Amino acid sequence: MATTQSKPSTALGTAGSLSGRRLLAYTALFYAVAVAAHTFDHYRRGLDTLTTEVHVTGIVGTVASAIAVALALFRNRYAAPVAVAVGFASALGIAFVHLLPVRSAFSDPFPGSTVDSLSWAVVLLEIAGALAFGAAALYALRGQSMFRAPTDDE
Repeated sequence: MATTQSKPSTALGTAGSLSGRRLLAYTALFYAVAVAAHTFDHYRRGLDTLTTEVHVTGIVGTVASAIAVALALFRNRYAAPVAVAVGFASALGIAFVHLLPVRSAFSDPFPGSTVDSLSWAVVLLEIAGALAFGAAALYALRGQSMFRAPTDDE
């Protein structure tokens, strides 16, 4: 008869692992700091440099990010799916607005502009934070039934 040994528990969950919800909470905090830094950078550079379209899109994205972060920190059952959507959409949207050349009123391109290294750093930090948030949410979802392979009982 085979015996199974469980790994000892730690503050982060089972030894050697990080629970999906805890990882999602940590990345939510990282992402929230990055969103705040990017927002403050826009105020530092002056909001007059933005088109109305970029400004409104940024406000909507910031509100969506705040909701997703709050859901993750309060361990709401919808936190992971919302974080997947908001995290990956935000990363793509920020890259679209800031890293590609001018193509519409939804552009605030950094390449070829006079923005400083701080602005570049906070935009890249927010993109990284959004990607990490989305990836952590996918990791958290791995244990939920819609992403788990069916067992013999199902």
